[in-house]
Amino acid sequence: MKKWAWLCVGTLTLCAAAWWGGKATRPKTVALSTVTLHAAAVEQTVGCSGRVEKTTQTEVYAPRDCVIGRVLVENGQTVKKGDPLFAVDREKTLSVIATQDGAAAARAAMENTVPLTVTAPAAGTVQAVGLAAGDTVDANERLAVIGDSAPVRVRLSVPERYISRLAVGQAATVSGMGFAEKQYIGQIAEIADTAKQEVGTSGTKTTVEATVTFDDGVADSSLRVGLTAHADVTVAVQEDSFIVPYDAVEEDAKGREFVYVFANGEPQKRVIETQAELPDGFLVKEGLADGEVLVLTPQRVTARAVYTAEERTHA
Repeated sequence: MKKWAWLCVGTLTLCAAAWWGGKATRPKTVALSTVTLHAAAVEQTVGCSGRVEKTTQTEVYAPRDCVIGRVLVENGQTVKKGDPLFAVDREKTLSVIATQDGAAAARAAMENTVPLTVTAPAAGTVQAVGLAAGDTVDANERLAVIGDSAPVRVRLSVPERYISRLAVGQAATVSGMGFAEKQYIGQIAEIADTAKQEVGTSGTKTTVEATVTFDDGVADSSLRVGLTAHADVTVAVQEDSFIVPYDAVEEDAKGREFVYVFANGEPQKRVIETQAELPDGFLVKEGLADGEVLVLTPQRVTARAVYTAEERTHA
């Protein structure tokens, strides 16, 4: 009887061991957070700081007595520095000079002092043009005003590593702690020709000044002169692109960046090429396609497991 008892105990022990052994070798179930990729246009921006300042106005004067041949601009027109504003009728101008100062003065003026055009001394919006072709103007008479319709602008201090990416006309989203609205949309109106050195707590840095102006009615009274401002300048827009969260990207032993794409019930390694680091993650240049499912938790991928996907909304 004792022999049979020991035999039963042994049999039960072996069965239990086999059961536990099978359970131990059974793949565990791992839930992976995933998101479905959707291609979209991605803006690349450069962030700069600055201050609100009063918009300056530049007056345009006649270089000497002359007769207007043609008015080449109109009120409200945007011009760049050096753009022609007025064409000078040289023949009529020389006739006026000859009448006033004699033929010798007219000949000297023709060679030296009578311009073909009067150009813009600064960039901005043309204002106060009241001239017409055939009008005679005196030396140092004001011909026009170049300014901005908005009462203020923002002067930015752009770090030298960003300046090559900025260009006149790019959109700029301006924000500030003291402003009434969350953001104001303006545009880069001017970029300085020279850089300057700024001394701060972290040492000396090289910057280039750029100005942001606003269309009429965009700026309000809360943009007080002297307030600090931040501007995000849109330097590029890349169509059909993906932004992948930083935590979803890993690097292999060869230094290649990769992610896991969930397909056929398994996370599959995919080498990618990133283009830029954005606030929300990496801008991916190559390696992903619209509609694929990206694994957001690559650290949960193990050598042997059964996987389930938990779809999340990717910001």
